[in-house]
Amino acid sequence: MDLQISKPNSNTSIINTVALLVFLPCLLILSTNTLVTLYSFLVILVVFNLLWKPGHPPIIFLCLALQWVQASTRIFQANLAGLTLKEYDHSSNAEPAVLIALTSLLLLGVIIGGLLKKTSLKQDVIYNHLEKIQLNRLVLVYLVVTIIFPLLNRFASGGLAQIVGSLQTLKWALYSLLVLASIKQGRYQLVTFGIFIIELLLGFISYFSSYRDVLFVTLITYFIVHNRIVFKNLLLATVFVVLLFNVFVVWTGIKTEYRNFLNTGSSQSVNVSSQEALSQLGYLLSNYSSSQYSKDLQSSLDRLQYSQMTQYCMDYVPIGTPHTNGQLWVNAVSHVFMPRILFPDKAILDDTALARKYTGFSWYGAGAGTSISLGYVAESYVDFGYFLFFIPVVFLGMLIGTIYKFLINEPSKYIILNLGMIIPILLPFQLLEISSTKLVGGIIMNSIVFIFVIRLFIYPLIFNFIYRNDNKCAEKQSFK
Repeated sequence: MDLQISKPNSNTSIINTVALLVFLPCLLILSTNTLVTLYSFLVILVVFNLLWKPGHPPIIFLCLALQWVQASTRIFQANLAGLTLKEYDHSSNAEPAVLIALTSLLLLGVIIGGLLKKTSLKQDVIYNHLEKIQLNRLVLVYLVVTIIFPLLNRFASGGLAQIVGSLQTLKWALYSLLVLASIKQGRYQLVTFGIFIIELLLGFISYFSSYRDVLFVTLITYFIVHNRIVFKNLLLATVFVVLLFNVFVVWTGIKTEYRNFLNTGSSQSVNVSSQEALSQLGYLLSNYSSSQYSKDLQSSLDRLQYSQMTQYCMDYVPIGTPHTNGQLWVNAVSHVFMPRILFPDKAILDDTALARKYTGFSWYGAGAGTSISLGYVAESYVDFGYFLFFIPVVFLGMLIGTIYKFLINEPSKYIILNLGMIIPILLPFQLLEISSTKLVGGIIMNSIVFIFVIRLFIYPLIFNFIYRNDNKCAEKQSFK
């Protein structure tokens, strides 16, 4: 099967036309929040046109699209209830909070889109690399990385644990590469699907719902291959998103009881066997009813939206506590460059404590088996206020765009590995709710480990093992 890579920005006019002539009028007719609904719609349309680059890993666009859903969900909830945002959330800051989130995404799209304007992938080079990958060896490397690297956690602590954690993300680069190569060569597709199912099941067994990682990485890789904007691809993508949303709704309904079973009421960890976890998961799913789904749907929408946290901060800051004048983002950047082995007094990350301090609410924390974070947009408001919140957002966009541009434009025989590595490096960027410390720290640490460890030492080993050198093969055959 050939990968069908269309010309940059081709067929985007189809999306623009349908969006402006069909969806937008319908949304505005049904809206009680006309202006903010219009703004939300235009934001995602602009971001799409700036960041959709056929043939490129669409991780930045999909991350911003997912965050757009989180920022806009409250609008659609209020519209369905026939209320304004102010009436729906009983706060005059409800609409400004949504506007701050949407404007942050728009700024990120514009800045990153500008940086990526001149990036290009030589598709013939990519095709050639994919054809020369030995799939049996790639599967073996993937299994080794997936099984062996987590064992390093036993010997890692403090700053070393961060490095080991970044090393483990290599498996997603290999998984993405496996999907691409199996499609290009038309082989090992059943094996690849089996790996997908196993990763999905293992994700459900984990305490923090890591099942979404394999779904998100698969979706990104799917759009590298099926990048043409045609009805078939749009339909398949829609079906995938609908299924994903329904999984999210059901998971929201059962996760509290399921997590209590996993941790036996003690901590944020799994204290039962995999067989017991899967058995309990099957039991909960078999007893799940349609009436419970209706109830969980509202809870899921409340969980999905993440503009309300910014609203809570705006309600409380600066009335209850003053703005921090950049301290939260300074801490976020400095934290990753202060290894605990050299800075033993470095503060332990506690997202929930931060949420308590800047919202005035008594959120339950790790002791109750959960963690609540403000999210990087809310932290930007706490730092700089309503009119200057965009300052750290601009620098975040420059950081992400520069990293992506470096990986895509690097003139190296490892470009095919870079194509997969972009995904795990930027994976922390997928949610609006992630704290600035975890977001910046995760991306910077992933990049440092990539540049100084993976690229220098692991890349050559993997490349030489999985890549078929036709010249060497020809020399051997002529010698015989």
